Amino acid sequence: MKSLYRILMLIVCTLSFFNVTSQQQVSIAEARENDPEGLPVLEAQIVEVNGIVIGPNFRPAGLTFVLHDATDNVGITVFSIDENLGYDVTDGDELTVVGEISQFNGLCEIIPTAITVISQGNPLPAATTVTELNENTESNLIRFENATLVDPMQWDLSGSFNVDITDGVNTIQMRIDSDIDISGM
Repeated sequence: MKSLYRILMLIVCTLSFFNVTSQQQVSIAEARENDPEGLPVLEAQIVEVNGIVIGPNFRPAGLTFVLHDATDNVGITVFSIDENLGYDVTDGDELTVVGEISQFNGLCEIIPTAITVISQGNPLPAATTVTELNENTESNLIRFENATLVDPMQWDLSGSFNVDITDGVNTIQMRIDSDIDISGM
């Protein structure tokens, strides 16, 4: 009986060690680092990141929101297709997110397995004024000043859509998500 107990304890200790060492704590900038082909260096690895929530949840049946690190002024999208893990997305929440690094259509994401709220009501980062979109603006709060629609016919009242906007010199494509109230306007 004692030897069975020792074997069970060894198994429990081994599994506990595996779970502790199977994830690495990284900054959001490290989690988003790309290789020369544009794929995340840490793709398919389990990581732990910390940051502040900016913006709404764009996936009511699951999770799609941005976690921002003010230190490096960089964000990462937190995405779960059909689970919210008990978390109600709130601007200004400081979170620790554990999950797998992935990418979808070039967007670096963390697919969460655990979300812990550290604090609430934290200040949001100031928007960065931009004239173009690139890897440095991905998952960040940005401002494109003096914007007008290139073609008002692109505006769709029925759901999510893309629309081209211009400041008179530069043109970027903006995504309008049906889960926010501007899409039907």
